[in-house]
Amino acid sequence: MSTNINASLNSILPAWTAGDRLDSWKEIATYLRREVRTVQLWEKKEGLPVHRHFHQQLGSVYAFRSEVDRWRREVSRHRSSLNESESATASTGERIVIRVLPLKNLRSDAAWDELCKMVAAKTAVELERLNPERLAVLMQEPASAEEPASTTVSESEAGYALRWTAEQDGAALKISAELVCVPTKKAEWSHIYRADRKDWDTAPQQIAQQISQCLWLKMVYRPRNVAPERRRQEMKAREAYLKGRYFWEQRNEEGLKKAVQFFKTAIHEDPGFALPYSGLADSLTLLSFYEILPASQIMPAARKAAVRAVELNPDLAEAHASLADVMLHFDRDWQGAEHEYRRTIQCNPSYALGYHWYSNLLAARGQHDAAHIAIMNALEIDPVSIITLVWAGVTSYLARQFDEAIRHYRSALELAPDFVWAHMYLAQALEQKGGLKDALKEFDTAIRLARGNHCVMAMKGLRTTLLQPMRRWESRTG
Repeated sequence: MSTNINASLNSILPAWTAGDRLDSWKEIATYLRREVRTVQLWEKKEGLPVHRHFHQQLGSVYAFRSEVDRWRREVSRHRSSLNESESATASTGERIVIRVLPLKNLRSDAAWDELCKMVAAKTAVELERLNPERLAVLMQEPASAEEPASTTVSESEAGYALRWTAEQDGAALKISAELVCVPTKKAEWSHIYRADRKDWDTAPQQIAQQISQCLWLKMVYRPRNVAPERRRQEMKAREAYLKGRYFWEQRNEEGLKKAVQFFKTAIHEDPGFALPYSGLADSLTLLSFYEILPASQIMPAARKAAVRAVELNPDLAEAHASLADVMLHFDRDWQGAEHEYRRTIQCNPSYALGYHWYSNLLAARGQHDAAHIAIMNALEIDPVSIITLVWAGVTSYLARQFDEAIRHYRSALELAPDFVWAHMYLAQALEQKGGLKDALKEFDTAIRLARGNHCVMAMKGLRTTLLQPMRRWESRTG
């Protein structure tokens, strides 16, 4: 009887529901970007709309994307965001579990063994500091490699395994690390780290920090859909704020100064609206960063605006990103900036600028693999952002991946042929590749478009330097 009822129900569903359906717990979990156990808990405690087919002995589940989206909006409206639900599930034991396998030393040498133990120990400490509420780290000691490690979480619960080896590469130590998803046996991330003998005192800590940063970005806070800030706002204030962001995106003197005025208008219309304070801080920071106005003149006001945004809405990602950027570029407080960038991503893992700006700090520290992951997350969220494409190029350039950098710059120029920063950075990458004529052409274009910007005009000196070997070569061949 129940089978006939299900069949008749399915026959009257509109045709579009076929593409709207999620036909298993796994599909539902994938759609929500969560573990199966999490969505099952949400069904029981949060009312996640899941339907069931009942057969003679077995039952199967399905859901509709439209109903899931509506549920997600309702939960967000009543409970600030799904992040609260995620915190609740974390407190009941929902965690990502990583088993760290012994670091296998491929060279029989006591000194190398000791160095490998240091790397493994420091990596364990860094991983455990990441997010203990959501991440369980199971260290497997070399002595117990033949038997399951004694832990509070069974080995079968480990969703990921960190597999790594150490070997000699000339006079350097080479560590090859790989994160494997246990159920699928698919490598989610891999990288090779090298440490010269002269750097062995600091290498274990540096390698441990880079591995933990990469795992954090790849696993713990992946981009996902979260609700925007929901509060009543004056229409005039919101309109002024959006206009400010439009001009801010242009990244030139005229646009940034217009953005400042629109953000001030939004603050005047609604002094309790946090986003315009963030926009004002971002605009002032860029006016300083691009050397349009002196930092000493405007950065105190940028800090004040960023702090006010955080005070008005402590869970606003944009506010923490603004404060982090002030700390990075003006205060030179890298530790404080890192804390605020991480808070940004925690508040809204779908805020692309949080990953974008965090990549700046990671690249400045020389953590190029983590910086690459961060900027790629930003591009995944907003693949047509001109400045993010450009900064993906800068990140590759700093890692000396010049071909990749050039590809990103040219992608940006396809969307915005007159974007000055794409031309300027493309010129630098082409110069590194030895394409002096093309580099000069891009420098000239950047200088023409710069309209007197100090950052770009400084490139005239590099342009003159490039001209000298070209003229000598032309005089010999002419």
